[in-house]
Amino acid sequence: MDQTATTGKMFEYNYHESNPSKLLPFIDELDIWSKIMEKPLEIGAFFTNSLRNDNNPGCFLKPSKKDGRLLLVDFGDSDFNYIDIIEGLRLKHKYSFSKVMEILNAEKFIESEKFVYQKKLLIQKSKEKTQLSIYPESFNYKHQEYCKKLNITSLQLEDDGTTAIKYIRRIKGDRQNIIYPDELSFAFTFPSKHLKIYQPYNTKFKWLSNIDRYDLGQYERLDKSKKSVIVSKGYFDCRLFRNEGFNSFWVQNESMFIPDEKIKELSEEYEDIIYFYDNDRAGIAGSIKNRDYSNTLTNTTKFRCLNLPISLLLEGITDNKDLVLKKSYSQFKETIHELLKV
Repeated sequence: MDQTATTGKMFEYNYHESNPSKLLPFIDELDIWSKIMEKPLEIGAFFTNSLRNDNNPGCFLKPSKKDGRLLLVDFGDSDFNYIDIIEGLRLKHKYSFSKVMEILNAEKFIESEKFVYQKKLLIQKSKEKTQLSIYPESFNYKHQEYCKKLNITSLQLEDDGTTAIKYIRRIKGDRQNIIYPDELSFAFTFPSKHLKIYQPYNTKFKWLSNIDRYDLGQYERLDKSKKSVIVSKGYFDCRLFRNEGFNSFWVQNESMFIPDEKIKELSEEYEDIIYFYDNDRAGIAGSIKNRDYSNTLTNTTKFRCLNLPISLLLEGITDNKDLVLKKSYSQFKETIHELLKV
C-alpha cells in the first residue's frame, strides 16, 4: 500500500481509523470525487454524473453544513442524491465498506489542521445563495408554436408568471456572469422572486434555478372548493392538468419534500392528494417516498401516487408534456381522465 501522503511526505501508517466522521475531515474529498467522476471538479459547478446514464449537467458538490462532508447533489436520481465519497467509491468500484475505509486511510492528510481550515472556508462558501435575475422579452413564434402543441396560450403563460428571456444574470458570492439562453426558453417566477429557467432543447443546461422546497408553483391559486389536488413535477404538467379542470400545483423535482406545514394544510383542505410524477425510476420512487412521508406525518391515508403507464417509456414518454408532444393532446386527455376517474 502506498504510504505517501498527498503533501509528498512520508508518514507512519500504523493506525486504521474506521469511523468516517473522524477520518473524512482529513481527506481531500474534492480530489477523490474528481477521480470518481473521471473529470476535474469544482465546488458548486455543474457536471454529469458518471455513476449513472446522465447527459444533463445538473449535479454538483456541496459541503454538508453539519460536518463539512463533501456531498454529491443529484436531484435526477434519488439513489445518488446527497451521498458522500464513501458511497461514491462503493458504487464506482463495487467495494465493500472496509475496502473503502482502507483506501481513505491511505489518503489521510498529515497537514490536518490546514485541511480542516480549508473545509471551513468551503462550508462558508456553500452558504452563499445563487441570485438569478432576467431581462424578459416578448414570446416569439418558437414559443407560440411550442405552446400551441400543448394547447397552452400566451395569455395563460403570462398569467402564470411565465416569461421569455433575453438574458440571465447569475451572481454567487463575488462571481457574476451573463447567460444568453436558447431562443426557446422560459422563466418561471415564484412569489419569493426565485426563478426556474427551462430550455426544452438544450442538452447541456436544460434547467437553471435558485428555487427551494418552499417554492410551490401555482399553490396560491388552488381551488379549495374542490375535493382533490394533484402535485406535479413541473410547470407544463401542472398547466396541462389545470387546462383539463384539475386542481394542481408543481414542485421543483421528485426527490424534494414539500414543507411539513404545507403537507398538513393540504391534508386539512382536501380529501384526495395525488403525487403525479414521471413514470421513470426517479419519478416513481419520488412519488412513493413523498406519499409515505405525507401519510405518516398527517396520520392519514389521503395521499396517494399515480404515474403514466410505464410502457410509454419505450416511446420516450415520461410525463404529460411528452405525451402531448409525441402522441397528441387527445391521447393525453383520454389517458389522464382514465387514470384520474373516481
